[in-house]
Amino acid sequence: MPLKSKAVSGEFKDELNDDDFEENKVGAPDSGGALITQELGSWIIDKLR
Repeated sequence: MPLKSKAVSGEFKDELNDDDFEENKVGAPDSGGALITQELGSWIIDKLR
């Protein structure tokens, strides 16, 4: 299991450096303003299992 994972919605993908993370997931842009999308939440839960 990676120590540092990045999960961000699409509008933030250029804000964080991928090289600082062992695993990356960029989701679709979320225009609704939610902190995390269902897509990214599911990805995180799958990684924790």
